[in-house]
Amino acid sequence: MGELTRRAALRTVLSDVVVETVVSEITFNDLVRHELRWLRTIRAVNPHGYRFSFLTFSSPIVVLGSVLAEGSMVTIGMCLTTAAVRLLLHLRTRIPGSPVAQALLLPLRDLLSLGLWGWSFATRRVQWRDSHFYVARDGSVRLIESV
Repeated sequence: MGELTRRAALRTVLSDVVVETVVSEITFNDLVRHELRWLRTIRAVNPHGYRFSFLTFSSPIVVLGSVLAEGSMVTIGMCLTTAAVRLLLHLRTRIPGSPVAQALLLPLRDLLSLGLWGWSFATRRVQWRDSHFYVARDGSVRLIESV
């Protein structure tokens, strides 16, 4: 969009407001449904980029690579480097005042994200509140059923 405004001889101005996402689901099932809805939306909007987004789930990817490489010193170093960088990213972006111990959950969070990414290819059905929808390849949504 910035490129389009530049071509039109307009100015792009960044906002002073920081936009944040708060995930406030109470149950694990609510969290899974919410994240699958996000993932399937992203998949509909950017299918080519979405296919390779699994690379961002660093913890399970580096562990899998280490297992496949039979745990050489290089792969152990890569595991430690990945864990350190993942921890630094978490500490840099975490909400002030949140427990530092949350960092211990990072590998599980990455594993959950990778699993949901894979699951997002299984169906195009999403749930929003008490309704079920089908997300078409073009991103349009069709109501399947409402409870």
